[in-house]
Amino acid sequence: MTNRGAHAMTFGLGWHPNFAMTPATTLQTKASRLWTEDPGWLPGHPIAVPAEMDFSTPRRLPAHWVNNGYDGWSGKARITWPERGLALRITADPVFRVIFLFVSDTRFDAGYQRDHFALEPMSHMADGHNQPDLGGLAVLEPGESLSGRMGLTVEASRPP
Repeated sequence: MTNRGAHAMTFGLGWHPNFAMTPATTLQTKASRLWTEDPGWLPGHPIAVPAEMDFSTPRRLPAHWVNNGYDGWSGKARITWPERGLALRITADPVFRVIFLFVSDTRFDAGYQRDHFALEPMSHMADGHNQPDLGGLAVLEPGESLSGRMGLTVEASRPP
C-alpha cells in the first residue's frame, strides 16, 4: 500500500482467513510471545507462550474460546487435516511479525459448530493505534509504501 495523501498516516497489513476445523486439525507455528485478551476483545499484555497455547510442535486447536495475538512470529505455519490427508503451509515476509489465532465458541456465536477457525498474519498488533509504539503499525509519509507477501501451499499429509 502507498500513502497517496498529503499527510503522514498509520498503515498495517493483514490477512484474515478462516480455515476448516475438524476434531483432528492441528496447527504448527512458532512465536516468541502471546498477548493476553482484555475486555472488549482487545490485546492486553505480552506473556511467555503458555504450554497449552504453544504450537511450536503440531498441536490440536483448543476446544474453547481463543482470541490471542502472537508476536515474534516466525512467518511460517502449517495446518494439517490428517483425516483428509491434507495440509496447508503458510509463509509470510518478515513484515508480518504477528499472527492471531481465533477459535469461537457458542457463548459468542450461538450457531458455532467448531467447524472453522481464523489464523491471521499481520504486520501489527490489533488496536495498535492505542499502544505506545503503535503496535507495529507503520507511519508512512506521503508517497511512502508498505508491502509484504504471503504464500499458501497445499500439501499431502499422512492419514492417521
